[in-house]
Amino acid sequence: MPFWKLTPINPHLGDFRGEIEKAFGFVIRAQTEHQARTIANAHSGVEKGPSGTDHYGQIGGNPWLDNAKTHCVQVAPDGPDEVVLRSASTDQVEALVDPLQPLKRIR
Repeated sequence: MPFWKLTPINPHLGDFRGEIEKAFGFVIRAQTEHQARTIANAHSGVEKGPSGTDHYGQIGGNPWLDNAKTHCVQVAPDGPDEVVLRSASTDQVEALVDPLQPLKRIR
């Protein structure tokens, strides 16, 4: 069964801006792109607002289902050594730099 890599087209705009409680990428095993997008949507964070709205209450907020907002590409079963997906918020990166410091929100 194929793997699919899903990432935002622009993680700094729209549904992905703001809060850190969001998914910024997935690698999903599914037969089709549609199935991969559906699984990502079911496991997303606040980038998907309630009832098909985005986090700001605007209609159309299911970015993992929208190919205008997210990439969904099949991962080749063989190829060179590579990172398939690395996803971190700024807060997580700061925590890695100095784990003794409290997390800070950056807006």
